[in-house]
Amino acid sequence: MIILCVFLERCFEDGSREYENLWFYSGKYCMEAKRFITTDEFDITPIRKRVNYWNIQKQDYDFKKATEKSRLHLLTTFDEGVHGDYKAAKENCDHLRDIFLKNVAPNLKE
Repeated sequence: MIILCVFLERCFEDGSREYENLWFYSGKYCMEAKRFITTDEFDITPIRKRVNYWNIQKQDYDFKKATEKSRLHLLTTFDEGVHGDYKAAKENCDHLRDIFLKNVAPNLKE
């Protein structure tokens, strides 16, 4: 399996960075290392045409270029009830936008 995209979930609380989850995408699968700094919990799900639902919430972000105030939150539901919950802040919003456009939106189930 070849990893095509990696997303490090970063949140900024009170000016400090908090790393939560690490996401990997191959052409066929979405993988998550949950709370990877403190625990060893991993999961994987097929992604091709298996996205049942997505929801995006944005704050101070225009889907073009992130600013210091930008925030982006993406929720997904895959087959079998598997959920994805991604949070981005600042420049990481651009990376999450790319993950969404390349991996999530094209795999919405018909």
